[in-house]
Amino acid sequence: MLRNRILNGGRPVPPLAMHTANGVTSPAHYRVLVLARPDDVAHLSVLAQALLRDTAVTVVHSAVAPARNLARFTLVVTSTISGRAALSRLVGQLGLEHGVRSVQWESVPCPTQDNAYHCQ
Repeated sequence: MLRNRILNGGRPVPPLAMHTANGVTSPAHYRVLVLARPDDVAHLSVLAQALLRDTAVTVVHSAVAPARNLARFTLVVTSTISGRAALSRLVGQLGLEHGVRSVQWESVPCPTQDNAYHCQ
């Protein structure tokens, strides 16, 4: 934290897992993208729900789309700082599943009507 203050000119830096807009701090939004065999997506969805149950991570949107011979399973979630560990565990566990070919997660802007395409 001290290093961030030095690099930021001494101004306090908001926590990494928070989004500040118009002076209001809200949980950060993340997108988890999974490429998997189409037959395994239902299992992955159930697994994701189980892993995120009773955590500080909330699923905002989920979708499945075809991607050539695979399926693209997308989760958009909100997470507080304490929920990032659960989100990291989710990504790690999904990566270990048999039918999964790739997993990645990224932060996305706070979804509004203007930038809702970021979460699709």
